[in-house]
Amino acid sequence: MIELIGIVACLIACIAVPFMVSSIRSGAAFKKAPEKRAELLIAFRKQFTWLGWVGLVFGVLQMGMYFITDEPGEAVFKIFAGALWLVLSGLCFYALRSIASVSVA
Repeated sequence: MIELIGIVACLIACIAVPFMVSSIRSGAAFKKAPEKRAELLIAFRKQFTWLGWVGLVFGVLQMGMYFITDEPGEAVFKIFAGALWLVLSGLCFYALRSIASVSVA
């Protein structure tokens, strides 16, 4: 059950990351507090960095658990979950490169 919750959370994050990147690049993420733009950019970069590394670690761990499964359908589930976490990791590292050109001022 916890793996299903993790997959749902990963799917939500995979959908939310591109929307957040477009919001940051357009400047809509800073409309409520334009004076804190630099602090918010640092926070967004930190969040994307952490989520990228966490996705990479979870993806590799899920792929590694493929080799120790004993249930018949569990292997496919582990590969799917690992691939999904790796996609999230890739999206986050791409997001870091996308928001690198956003100005602080």
